[in-house]
Amino acid sequence: MRSIWTWLGHWLSGRGGEGTSGAVVFRDAAGTARRHETRASQIMRRLNRHALILEQGRVVYMVEDFSDSDGRLFRLEYQATPDGRRAIAFCRFNPWGAGGDMHLYGDGQICLGRHGIGLQDSPFDLDTAVRRARFWCVAVSVYHETGSFPNV
Repeated sequence: MRSIWTWLGHWLSGRGGEGTSGAVVFRDAAGTARRHETRASQIMRRLNRHALILEQGRVVYMVEDFSDSDGRLFRLEYQATPDGRRAIAFCRFNPWGAGGDMHLYGDGQICLGRHGIGLQDSPFDLDTAVRRARFWCVAVSVYHETGSFPNV
């Protein structure tokens, strides 16, 4: 089983591999290839059609670049159940540097509202996780510019 980062490296280098489109390909009884895209993949495509998506086992991994209002790029990773009902978010690149940001755990997981939850325990659906992670990016930038983390 390849890690998301190995897969991403292959995808970016053009070597591709199974699962790179966010859809599962299977053959029906007549032998015709059919594509099945999970609900999580559909949600992410709606939110960002350029996101990289990998379905691996019972987890859908998604990676997107998001810019704050001043154009600083953050790289975000989402992990979701295939139905999109449970999701968590990670910051994989922070333009302000790696250490010491509020609401961010040592492994890069973003606190979306509950402390240190795993995917199966998450009360957040994918849509909510993406929106809260994007808000976190803007809030971190506000903090670094003003010294105050916004509470909304």
